[in-house]
Amino acid sequence: MKVIWKPREISGCSFYRILEPAKWLLHNPEVEESIFDNAESLSPIPDSILVVLRANKPEELAEIIAWQNAGAKVVYDLDDDIFTVPEWTSQPIYRYWSNPDHIQGAIRCMRQADAITCSTEPLRKVLSQFNEIVYVLPNRINPDHFIPKTPVEREHIVIGWMGSSTHYCDLMSIYDALHAIVKARPRIILRFLGYCPEPLRPLVQYFTNGDLSFFTLKEYPSRLRELDFDIGICPLWNHPFNRCKSPIKYLEFGAMSVPVVASRGPVFGFIQEGKDGFLAKTTSEWVDKLIALVDSVALRRQIGQAALRRVHRDFHIREDSQQRISFYQQIRAVSNLPLATSSPYRPDFSKEEIWKIH
Repeated sequence: MKVIWKPREISGCSFYRILEPAKWLLHNPEVEESIFDNAESLSPIPDSILVVLRANKPEELAEIIAWQNAGAKVVYDLDDDIFTVPEWTSQPIYRYWSNPDHIQGAIRCMRQADAITCSTEPLRKVLSQFNEIVYVLPNRINPDHFIPKTPVEREHIVIGWMGSSTHYCDLMSIYDALHAIVKARPRIILRFLGYCPEPLRPLVQYFTNGDLSFFTLKEYPSRLRELDFDIGICPLWNHPFNRCKSPIKYLEFGAMSVPVVASRGPVFGFIQEGKDGFLAKTTSEWVDKLIALVDSVALRRQIGQAALRRVHRDFHIREDSQQRISFYQQIRAVSNLPLATSSPYRPDFSKEEIWKIH
């Protein structure tokens, strides 16, 4: 089997959805080639699998059709609900996906593809209206990229977070809790990597305003290590866009053996309360559980080590390979559609229908 990957961009999304799976697929003896190639000039390869990420442009639709006409199967991959991107996220992202032409283009590509893969079950339900075959391939992680931390008793305790400006409301949802814990425990240091909302900046010792694009993917784990987090926070505001999210921040903290307090809800519902993490919803819950971790190095060690074991057991990237190969083999076994034309084989949604998807 030959698998060709088209990520469109180099980002955290393409790292976890394209780059890492492509590399690990080569460990599988059933895979002859796993090629990461963004070149527009790459000729279609018969009897291969083409994986495209977030495709939505007319030229990307034409490429999908060309590969199908050459006898390849095309899998469309997506890890965000592009139909509910809120205005408070990064403005370039909001402007892009609030454009009906981009949404319509994505729908055309999804409908034309032989199958869709996505990161979560809630997202699968959203996307199932655009293709008969939608399969969940969860985000997984290679813990070897990260160095586990050994908790020690020390004067200051660092509570950390990392992410982009798409998380404005997530962080502001725990504004009161962060103020309360800093007041209750003056030895706490808040340290963010990537972005910090302006109202929180007086509390945060370190931040880089903007996103994480100024780091290479190889630099990212080492930068996290340098920030020396003792505790991680994973807040998620209750919004349709967030309900389709994956728990990637928990996986990154867990790979560093850093204990986490996360928002209570479906995204982090797998956390075993008090064993491999904590869940919080109200301000008092956030404060109580963060203070419990701040005050006990033994609890930080216990929860952090359990989170590391959980990541290795349930979320290691090695588990992706066989699941992915099995799915791709099923796709290859499906009879080919008639040769495609320059138009998608199903009618477009109207602009009014696009905004009624949820």
